[in-house]
Amino acid sequence: QLIDMEDYQRAAENLEIVDQLGVADYKVLTTLGRSYQRQDLFDMATDAYLRAIPLGAEQSPKLLIKEATVMAQRSAYYPSQRLLAEIAAVYGDKMDADERVELQRMQSRVAMAVGDTEAKVGFLAEIVRENPLDGDALMQLGQYYQGKGEAEQAILRYEQAAQVAEYAATAKGLHANLLITQSKFAEAIPLLESSLQLKPRDD
Repeated sequence: QLIDMEDYQRAAENLEIVDQLGVADYKVLTTLGRSYQRQDLFDMATDAYLRAIPLGAEQSPKLLIKEATVMAQRSAYYPSQRLLAEIAAVYGDKMDADERVELQRMQSRVAMAVGDTEAKVGFLAEIVRENPLDGDALMQLGQYYQGKGEAEQAILRYEQAAQVAEYAATAKGLHANLLITQSKFAEAIPLLESSLQLKPRDD
């Protein structure tokens, strides 16, 4: 009720008492985490969520992934990273395909935000292994390889992404731009034309 009234400090104080009495369950601890999070106390929120996880091993991880996402959106990257790592460790194979991809996508974004490019690539590779037609992950991998100067690997990812209708226009545009940097204009023109036919753009 205090949460509904947005009295997060009092809610946290009351929930901490329940926890100290040793009778806190998954719902109490996740609510405690949210009350801390709404006060921008992200490390304390994460500690509460981490205490909740062993008590909710049979629960869906969607709620916790959502809370980790909120932290990342508010630039609390390291607490978010801690929570995501624990979700992956505890829930593991219990997650369905959608939950696993959602988790990996968030881990990738947070890894990029903290400058851990190699970790980001690892999570993207896991997404593609889970779903070889994940166009967004394929294009991000393509851009990673392009940045490293590995043009063949980049082109392979762009071509794979272009097989997915939703991402075809963007993937072909990225492929064409890579070819332009190599002065392969004749090869780039058909890709640019195809990209513009799929998604007309003034630029």
